[in-house]
Amino acid sequence: MCRGTAHRESHASRLTVEVQERIRYGGVPGGPVPATPSFARLLRRLRLRARLTQEELADRSGLSVEAISALERGFRRHPRRATRALLADALGLAAPERDALLAQTPLPGRGPQLRPASAMPQGEVPLPPTRLVGRDADLERARELVGRADVRLVTITGPAGVGKSRLALQVAHELAGEFEEVVLASLAALSGPDMAGCAIAAALGAPAGPQPLVDRLAARMGSRRLLLVVDDFELLVPAASLLAELVARCTELALLVTSRRPLRIRGEHELALQPLGAAPAATLFAERALAAAPELRLGDAEAPAIAGICAGLDGLPLALELAAPWVRMLSPEALDAQLRERRLDLLAQGAQDLPEHQRTMRDTLRRSYELLSEEERALFRRLSVFDGSPTLSAVRAVYEAAGPLDGELLQLAAGLLDVHLVRRDRRSDELRFGMLETTRAFGRELLGSAGEADATSRAHERLGDLT
Repeated sequence: MCRGTAHRESHASRLTVEVQERIRYGGVPGGPVPATPSFARLLRRLRLRARLTQEELADRSGLSVEAISALERGFRRHPRRATRALLADALGLAAPERDALLAQTPLPGRGPQLRPASAMPQGEVPLPPTRLVGRDADLERARELVGRADVRLVTITGPAGVGKSRLALQVAHELAGEFEEVVLASLAALSGPDMAGCAIAAALGAPAGPQPLVDRLAARMGSRRLLLVVDDFELLVPAASLLAELVARCTELALLVTSRRPLRIRGEHELALQPLGAAPAATLFAERALAAAPELRLGDAEAPAIAGICAGLDGLPLALELAAPWVRMLSPEALDAQLRERRLDLLAQGAQDLPEHQRTMRDTLRRSYELLSEEERALFRRLSVFDGSPTLSAVRAVYEAAGPLDGELLQLAAGLLDVHLVRRDRRSDELRFGMLETTRAFGRELLGSAGEADATSRAHERLGDLT
């Protein structure tokens, strides 16, 4: 449902000075974000391996924090040799790493070669074409977990469109120097759990043979320090036992998995991503809007509309990226109004290099919906009739009045929580369930197409003060 004017204005007031500067001058200060050059990747990799913050490296090298940041972000592509020597000394590098930094070339044999996604061989990790926005804390936590010797399996979970795959790719690139090999197995196009092992084998280049698949995978990995990124695992969770066996047999294997629901196997560490906050969401929208329409000028007058767009789209990165190109036709104010009326119709036509289910919000939400049982789907549809975060008693009233369902309510609700189609509202001590606005709009479409809208609405109207 639409957000009130006061609510949108409160989000506008939360835009930081950084975001205001970005949109006031038509983009990121200094111009568009450049593609990250090899020196920037190399410097960041070496700094992280040394477990130094940018401030600590600046203090050791005698450079400013701003200079370190500019080098790692690629704004200074060709630093002087004296600058590179200061950094090499501060990092305590020995040959050949010192020579690589001084020569401004990537280290040989340290992690995957980074190429555009269109040229990627099977198993190689693609270099993300856009910068990661608003995920510094999540990135730091993911790097810390994956880099720990006592953590063998990390699963990045979260709602549809929150950016799980994007974060995993960033983690893989930043930790490439810590592993002998980094391999990506993308499972987005697979439909059955029996295919998971074959996809992982193809990504690893495991040879064919008469031995059981798990034996061939374990032999391919051996005792080498290897990071295996398994993307889009949610449809194949029944195959999680294969991952558990690989972790048990390959003592130097680290697994980084993305999934809309946890794997529920021993040793799993879950990192649940939340939507972006107001300021990073506005930054992401502004950057994508300016990429689509470089001539656009976004100033203070547009800030409330941008804040409204970001709030109405719940700070979901995919939704913001799908909405941003509309600025070629609509002003931010007009786009905000259109999204409140027909958001799912506008959140379509995503980039052609995205997986098919991520090119529209309907498709990416439908993928989560299809993970549910029939009874869980019915509960999801009926929950969408609520505008806010209903109490358990209110949910039960609608759940029962709109037609009987098999299954215990709490257990069914837990299934929705598991795939992040609903979320526990933790602002109250009382158990309440909430939905992101875009998810609610999808649920209401399904409610109507299932012929349940009238009965559910009547049950909702009879609730009185239960909500």
